[in-house]
Amino acid sequence: MDRASQVIVLAEDERHQQFARRYLEQLGYSRREVRFEDLPAGRGCGEQWVRDRYAKAVLAYRWRSTRAQTALIVAIDSDRGDLNRRFRQLREALVSAAQEPRAERERIAHFIPKRNIETWILCLNGHDVDEETDYSH
Repeated sequence: MDRASQVIVLAEDERHQQFARRYLEQLGYSRREVRFEDLPAGRGCGEQWVRDRYAKAVLAYRWRSTRAQTALIVAIDSDRGDLNRRFRQLREALVSAAQEPRAERERIAHFIPKRNIETWILCLNGHDVDEETDYSH
């Protein structure tokens, strides 16, 4: 598969954006090849904000991918819940918007840490972590 010319990132907060940015930089993407969706205003529920905007982001990805190699990254915590619950919520968001479910061939990646993104950041920096401990601070 060809490399995406643009990656769209839908993330629940700045930490998730930073994680996605650094991950994409490691893959060789420049800042101009990555477009971050706006973050929620204030200190509301970021995961709800992502779920509310998921279908629109997928639609934008699908529209753009008909003309250019595009990818979509969705970064949302599981918040101690079952990962499959979060996958179901995202799938249901598409169904509610009368869209097809995410297809295996589509370049849509879900970054869903079990508890919070700080767990993944610490792990990638060589720290011993588990998915039950809260590392958010």
